[in-house]
Amino acid sequence: TGDTILTKEDYGSIVVDMVYVMGKDANSGLFLYDTDHPMRKFEVQIMDDESAVFANVEPYQRTGSVYGRCAASEVRSRPAGEENRLTVWCEKGRVRVAVNGKMVVDTDLGLYTDPVTNPDGTRIPSYHKGFPALATIPRHGRIGLQGIHNTQSAVRFKYLRVKEL
Repeated sequence: TGDTILTKEDYGSIVVDMVYVMGKDANSGLFLYDTDHPMRKFEVQIMDDESAVFANVEPYQRTGSVYGRCAASEVRSRPAGEENRLTVWCEKGRVRVAVNGKMVVDTDLGLYTDPVTNPDGTRIPSYHKGFPALATIPRHGRIGLQGIHNTQSAVRFKYLRVKEL
């Protein structure tokens, strides 16, 4: 469904390691530092990057990106129907993301001091209007798996492991 699955536990400095399979045209994400406030979190994007539906999305909307904020250095996801591995390290505001074994993001949330413009000068998506600057969000919260999002196709999560640092 479109519901987000959230952990009961609250996490701070962690490593999240997961394997997932995207359906054709699927769009999902991994939420981190999710609090009771719907805008105080961030998302690591996962999607069917080869889908024609997403041919014109911004680089910061591709798999492995800190959604709307920091683009993955390259697209490393495998086609719909194949397993993908995503590993995310969050420690003291530093976020690193590896997709299928290759580091694609290494950023510091503390650099994101403007709620509408990223440190590289790109503007955040208009649908993030009202979200706070990432530098101001808590450095702890729940982990969430986004359900079906704007498509009719789903993602299957094979496993998710969390290790506190």
